[in-house]
Order: sequence, then structure tokens, then C-alpha cells
Amino acid sequence: MNGENEESKVLISKSILTGVAATIREREGSSALIKPVDFASHIASMSIGQQGAPVSSVTITNKASLTSIRPGFSAEIDVEITPPWEGWTYVCTSSDPSVVSVSPILNANGKYEITGVAESSTPVTITVTAGDFSDSFSVKCRDLFAPDLTKSFAEMTTEERTNISNIVKGGLASEFLSLGQSILVPYGSFVMPFEIVGFEDVVAQIDGAEQAVHALNLLAKYTDETGSQWGANGSVKYSASTLRSYMTTAYQGKLDANFVACLANTKKQTYSRDGSTDVVYDKISAPSMAQLGVTNATFNTAQQAAIEGAAFTAYQGAADAKRVKCAINATTTAQNYWTSSLYSGNSNYFGDVQTSGAPSSSIYYYTYRVVAACDFIA
Repeated sequence: MNGENEESKVLISKSILTGVAATIREREGSSALIKPVDFASHIASMSIGQQGAPVSSVTITNKASLTSIRPGFSAEIDVEITPPWEGWTYVCTSSDPSVVSVSPILNANGKYEITGVAESSTPVTITVTAGDFSDSFSVKCRDLFAPDLTKSFAEMTTEERTNISNIVKGGLASEFLSLGQSILVPYGSFVMPFEIVGFEDVVAQIDGAEQAVHALNLLAKYTDETGSQWGANGSVKYSASTLRSYMTTAYQGKLDANFVACLANTKKQTYSRDGSTDVVYDKISAPSMAQLGVTNATFNTAQQAAIEGAAFTAYQGAADAKRVKCAINATTTAQNYWTSSLYSGNSNYFGDVQTSGAPSSSIYYYTYRVVAACDFIA
């Protein structure tokens, strides 16, 4: 039949249709069935960008904040496509939608959302595809969330405090927290910021036995507002010193009880004048020269370094200025403070830190301030 309105008919084989559908799916990053009647709408949505330029790269720009998601919660995916053009069409898929799902369409902000479905220790891969390029990230579905450290520990809800505990217990602290951040702890009439200085496991005494546990290594940002002294004489060990007694009673007693309950009775080793290793298990202690990153052999001998252990992560290779501590009630004035290390060059001297942050030593009865180290375990 002939006529102006008659459609031209062309014989098309099934393999041709299959090839077209396969190409569309590849471009969209989809595996869904596409009917021939829908080819036109799918192709129309494949925008090619400015001046006909093809996609040259796809980047998910907020990967760092998408490493974990809670069941029942959602998060947006920020995508950057080059050349930049708001008309780009891209698709987002999940390797396991039963654990972390992806919204089938863009939300009101023009972004895909991931949603936690079920807890799993196995990471799920989320992939964004545009044109011939893609980018991806791994995310775990866990009932954990980034702590709000602008609140003091006393202001946090039970859920918030438990969340920090679960993060630490799970060995995940470095995923949710960063070196240099602080946990704000009520301390008498003040608030003491305990700075995160490491994420290293520690040996703790639990139910009378030593046990290796995940920990958040903390060091008070300021010194105590009162003074202390090292010991009764020059030969005293840290375990019997006035300094240790002060840390574990007066100092610890001023801290928020809920915070103290989360601290480990950490095994602390110090070098004694008779060459022996002095061991205590305390929740609060004075840091050693080694922990503060002092490598000067005058104040941290090879024997001391071997016994007192490695520096806090944040203090490894630290310059003197890193060790400066100000008084909590006079924060603009640097203070001298005691460490738990003895000074081997004089039988009556012990290690301290000067106002410049440089290591030094003083006679045992000097009244200096103190700064607390502790390990948060849950």
C-alpha cells in the first residue's frame, strides 16, 4: 500500500534489537530489561554534555563521609562529572541492595541517596557510572555514627556515649575520629579537653588478668590547675611516687564519673634507678618522656625507651612546641609539668617539660603541674 501517512517498514532482526538494548544498558550502567518501545526515551536521556563532548571523568567527592551508614538512615552521594554540565545523566548501583540500597531516582537536591537496610560486617560497593566512566566506594551498614564532639561527655545522651564505646570496642576509632580532636570532660569546675593522640591497642588489667584491647589514646590538652611533686625522695619509683598518688586520686576524682568508667586500667611501665621495670595498672597517669616523643638520650635513655614504649602517634617526631601545655585556669600561660620518667643523670632528679615544650629535669620536691594520659576503651 502507498500513502503519505504510511510508515516505512524496515526488517530488523532480534540480534539488532538485543545489541541496541545491550548498548543502552552499558551506557546507563544497568542490567534491567529494556523493551524496544522504550529505546527512544532511554536514548533521549543520554545527554552528551557541552558542545557534544563525551564524559571524561566521574568522581564521587564525598567518599570520606560515606564509609558507614546506620540501618534506616540515608545519605546523599555527591558526584562530579567532567566536562561539567547539569544535563549529565548517570546511574548509581549497589553491589548488595539487601544491605545498602540506592534510590532509583534523584532526590529533590538532584542526588542519589544510599540507605542502610541491614547490619553487616561485609562492605557494599556503590558505583556511579556516566558514559564510559565510573567511580565507586565501599560502605558498611553498622549501627554507629560520627560522634558530636562539640558536646561535653556529660551532655551526651546514653546512646551517644555508647556509640563512642562501640566504635572503640570495634577497632573502628580511626574511621570515625581523627588525631587532634578532643573529648570534652567535666573536671571540677572546668571542662578538660582530652585530645586524641592515637588509636593504638593497649594492655589492660581486666578482672585481675592482662588483656590486649582496642583503645582511644588520650592526653589532656591542659595541665591541672593545682600543683604536685614527684616523690618523697630521689630514689622513689613512679609506683610509689606522690605524683602517681595525685593522678589516681585527686586528679581522677575531679573527672566525670561516666568518663572514668570508660577508661582502661592500662599497664604502664617505667624505668627505675636500680634498672628494674616498675609496673602499674592505672586509669589516669602522667605521660612518660617516651610517650611525648622525646628522643633526646639525656632525658630518655635507651633503657628507658625500651621499657616505656613508643610515642603517642600524634607525638612521633614531635617538635618541642608540640609538648607545650597551658594551665586550665590560665590557658594563655605555658606551664612546666612532670612526666612519669626519672632523670638518669642525677639521683635526685626526674623528667619534666619546660614552658617551651623542651624536655628537662628537676629535683623531686619541686611543685610542678601535671597533665593526664589515659586510654578510653568503653
